[in-house]
Amino acid sequence: MGQIISHKDDAYPDFKNEICFSCGESPVAFWMGATGLVSVCRTCAIQVLPCLIADAIWQQCDMSIPIAQNALTEVRERFWYAVACNERMARTRQLKERFSDGET
Repeated sequence: MGQIISHKDDAYPDFKNEICFSCGESPVAFWMGATGLVSVCRTCAIQVLPCLIADAIWQQCDMSIPIAQNALTEVRERFWYAVACNERMARTRQLKERFSDGET
């Protein structure tokens, strides 16, 4: 499985020169996969990636609406899981910053 890396994360300065895989604009997120890096801007994450997901699901579900609906349910579950993970990482980062500044 890959890894989501925030564009704002200074721990990965080499990624700052990346461009969105679809439109060529500045990306806001990266995904490290088995074959390399995928960079995406917010607009393409919303408008392009769902179409790619639909194409991949449709081709593998024998063009069956019920099977596609089940796959969409799985996609939604993974989406909310990723949102929760990002929220947890953000909170952890805030706590680290807070305590490294000497706050208690």
